[in-house]
Amino acid sequence: MSKKFNSSFLKIFLWILLLSLCYTLITVSLNYVQGGASDRIFHLMRLVENYTNLRQHSLTYIMTTTFGAAGQGINFFYPTGSLWPFLVSMLLIKNPIHALFWGTFLRTVIGFAASIMAMKLLKYSDKISFLFAVSYIFSTYLLYNAIPRFDLGEAMAVLFLPLVFASFYIVLNSKRNTPFAWLVLSVSLTLVTYSHLLTTVLTVCILFFLMIVYFIKNYGFNNLKNIFCQLLLAGITYILMTLGFWVPLVDQLIGTHIMHPELPYGFGLPSIIDPSFDEIIKVSLSNHIQNNGVTVGVLVLTGIVILGINFNKLQPKNKWMYMLGLLFLILSTDIMPWAMLAKTPLSVIQMPSRFIPFANLFLIYVIVSEQGRFLKVYLGNKKKVTYLIFLLMPILLAMGSCVIYFQQQHAVPMASKGKSVAYSWAKRVDSQANWFGMSGSIYDDYLPTATTTVKRHVNQGDILIDQQVISGKDTVRQPIPNGMVYQVKSLEQKTGKLTLPFWTYNKGHYVISINNGGEQHILNSKTNVASTMTTLQKGNNTVRIQFKSPVIYKIAKLISFISVLVGLFLLVWYQLFRKNHSIKIKH
Repeated sequence: MSKKFNSSFLKIFLWILLLSLCYTLITVSLNYVQGGASDRIFHLMRLVENYTNLRQHSLTYIMTTTFGAAGQGINFFYPTGSLWPFLVSMLLIKNPIHALFWGTFLRTVIGFAASIMAMKLLKYSDKISFLFAVSYIFSTYLLYNAIPRFDLGEAMAVLFLPLVFASFYIVLNSKRNTPFAWLVLSVSLTLVTYSHLLTTVLTVCILFFLMIVYFIKNYGFNNLKNIFCQLLLAGITYILMTLGFWVPLVDQLIGTHIMHPELPYGFGLPSIIDPSFDEIIKVSLSNHIQNNGVTVGVLVLTGIVILGINFNKLQPKNKWMYMLGLLFLILSTDIMPWAMLAKTPLSVIQMPSRFIPFANLFLIYVIVSEQGRFLKVYLGNKKKVTYLIFLLMPILLAMGSCVIYFQQQHAVPMASKGKSVAYSWAKRVDSQANWFGMSGSIYDDYLPTATTTVKRHVNQGDILIDQQVISGKDTVRQPIPNGMVYQVKSLEQKTGKLTLPFWTYNKGHYVISINNGGEQHILNSKTNVASTMTTLQKGNNTVRIQFKSPVIYKIAKLISFISVLVGLFLLVWYQLFRKNHSIKIKH
């Protein structure tokens, strides 16, 4: 293992760094954070909030610097794992544009490593593993997700999908117990969960569907019991690793009625991101990435046609992958009667185009797998040149897509500013916590249910003493990690119900203190905003409210942290000694 392994590992690592730098240079520029799509503003505000609290050595549960600075509990429901590559960069680099550049670089390194590891698990050579990684990371859909949409959550989650499905395949098709495979399955699914919740839900549903199909197809097979035990172990390990996310989520869902994100599209409604099949083909043929069109790209589209023509020549496994890819592509369009499911639990996925990441993954896998077979069987001495063409094609197509996109953004005027959409955000940078100047932006996602009057008072920052309204313009407020300090001016000493413009979820987890007095819990009110009975002194009063993480949250996070560390240690240990425990896959 020693010298040969170290040399091979070093080459792979250097190529990953080089390709990641290439991707970052192609995709990131000053207009990378131009203020167009709502997802971009949403995730940039999450970055600012988490960065601000990390500087004060605190984890973030509720938003008190951004999202209107009113205690919105975004992080209860939206995992923060996708932010960490950027948070690390932001903590080390002051310039936000540079921080986003290096955050993208770190995320891409992770993506390349995951894709290569997935292919190596499936016993592909280094060259084919690199070809898959390049084709997948530079694929048009991933570019669309990362740049025009700037969806940091899904952009991170899809990077781990190759590992999830590769390890799942190995568990189903191994001839004996494969602890390395089911450990990879649990760890990779954990990474998806800490990146994006909806991708996790769809992934688990697809894995469950594939498992049922496999068990029905292979009913009576002697190894089914062993396979089921491995999947059960992977499931238990996964639950332990993700308790830190699921416990706060479930606790808040039980304790508070939440407004889930509602979109003016999806499930049969006309939408630019739930297109018809012909619209996907049209946008994909252009290979453009744009805010108003979902795409799989010309490379995948060409692959679908060529593989379809030669379907009978495909390997049996690739036939199944190809059909699954087409199925997910069809499910992502209005060919399916999604409108019939608009009022069902399935509407939680928001939009059918959520299926495209899975179509993209399976189709690219089949394309690369068949390219590898083509190189091996048909080319002889021309392998190197053809391989280089296969390798460079996704990169060149990505460069073309990004150049056209950035040119289009410069050409679009920004009415409110009289400047181009893509003007440099570096000129808008505040050196303090509010880097991107968006603390006042307001979203209804994951808010507690409330009346229109209550929402208006919260959005305006109004404080109520009984029925008397103190305008938000006359109130000084200072954000603190997971809380807020208000300076409330009273013209006279007054005893009554004090209501703050601050959202509350599970009310037992909040405390209020008045004029540095003893902590008191908030009143149990249906308004879902913070209120308490108190006496205000004449003049200025300091009112402090803060979310206190309950013990069960801390225990859950500790269990998850230890489980992840143990899982990673076992993976490294098993990898180092894998020569004596090689995985045999049943084909």
